Amino acid sequence: CRLLPTADEATTKNNKKELAAGGLRVKTPAPLQTLARTPGSLSPHHPTRISMVRGSVVRRALLGAAVASTLCLEASLAFRTPGVTTMALKGFGAGSSKKKSNKSKSKSKSTEVPFKIDRTKELLSFYDYLDMKGSSYDKVGIATFDVGFDLRGVVALKDIKKGDTIISIPAPAAVDLGTDSTDPTGPAMTLLRAMRRAEEKQTPLMSYFRLLPAKDSNDVLGATDFWPDNALDAPGLEEIATETRQRRQRVASRLEQEGEGFTQEDLTWATWIISSRVLTVQGELGQERKLLIPFIDMCNHERGSAQILSGRATGDGRLKVIAGKNIKEGEQVTITYGGPNTGNDRFMQDYGFLDRSAVAYDNVISSMDEATRGALEGTLKVATEAAAGSSVPESVTREYQLGLMRALERARR
Repeated sequence: CRLLPTADEATTKNNKKELAAGGLRVKTPAPLQTLARTPGSLSPHHPTRISMVRGSVVRRALLGAAVASTLCLEASLAFRTPGVTTMALKGFGAGSSKKKSNKSKSKSKSTEVPFKIDRTKELLSFYDYLDMKGSSYDKVGIATFDVGFDLRGVVALKDIKKGDTIISIPAPAAVDLGTDSTDPTGPAMTLLRAMRRAEEKQTPLMSYFRLLPAKDSNDVLGATDFWPDNALDAPGLEEIATETRQRRQRVASRLEQEGEGFTQEDLTWATWIISSRVLTVQGELGQERKLLIPFIDMCNHERGSAQILSGRATGDGRLKVIAGKNIKEGEQVTITYGGPNTGNDRFMQDYGFLDRSAVAYDNVISSMDEATRGALEGTLKVATEAAAGSSVPESVTREYQLGLMRALERARR
């Protein structure tokens, strides 16, 4: 009984309706197609048909069980953090600058990374929105992982077998931001308008928008869009600085054309949301749609993650995360941002964190000729010998520079 939802939760209107209608409903999704995070390459997956169960009765019961387990059991949490710095988040989950709670937390025996299931009113409202749209996610929940700061992510609530559908979201539940793929400020304006309409009408979609990283969150601090201009002049950031300044110019130009009362801060934030969270999904007639997909966009990054993103942006399409390996209860469910050739220049600019794997730095210098590498190494040597600063841009830049130095050393060997 201790593992069941509270009495209040078990008698909500949604649960009563489901029980009156005969309990859980079974949905059979359409054949799978492929979707991929932008920027990045497509991940092939053979079409299949999988039946799955959904319903807030199961979801709340599983969450109740998971919360109870955090109070008395140690979960087997296989959570690796190759891309986390102490100053910048690794992934989509919104970080929190609030003081940490003293509540009991589950902890991994092997990595000692504690986490706690998120059962806040805000999150339960989000689950209700997903249920209303016909989503399926009974195997997982949203949790907060303690990696030196609070990192929101997706955790397995029970063992998941390879090939199982972990998350299935109907395409109409996603936020469709159009087909513009050249200038992220266009979809960003579409997002700001959608958020304004949702807030004015207090639609259920607001439960999702409230979970997006705030403008003053830790997620934002690591992204170069929000750095002071002089921080971009550090050695090794030349191309990053050029692209960041070009994006700032696009933001200013877009506001001049169609500001609609939005500020520079608003559009800069929304443009970063597009760069860091949007997935490009094939839609009707082969069009590639830019989508924000609730729940799926809360999966954090792990290079080489086995999970497969799949689906189509059609009226009856479903957008899914498929298990590419067996996942144990308590493990974090991750995906890979970008593709195998994505380097830390892109991670820093587009996502606001550094991937600590060696290949993420090797990819940055892979296209440089010997002369360029030699000049960069000399510049970085001088820069890294200087005293390190303590601000977020300075700390992230120093780690990036040291990572490039090690990549250059590997290239010489």
